[in-house]
Amino acid sequence: VYYVYLILSKKINNYTSYVGYTNNVENRIALHNSSKGAKFTRGKKWKLIYFNIFYMLIKELDTKKWSILIPLFFCQAPL
Repeated sequence: VYYVYLILSKKINNYTSYVGYTNNVENRIALHNSSKGAKFTRGKKWKLIYFNIFYMLIKELDTKKWSILIPLFFCQAPL
């Protein structure tokens, strides 16, 4: 099972968003908030806005794009 998630960071009146994927949402958000996640997310505090659960995540190696297959259900994270 994989999770595609959207996180949001606010600094004064400027919002920044980031979309990622993981097999453990709580751990991944903790990594982002401890500046050990993706380089883009370092140095900011993030809040989970949305996530969706999928059975499979398949990387298309030739195009370096991600295809997401077979969604289980939509989940709205609490704000």
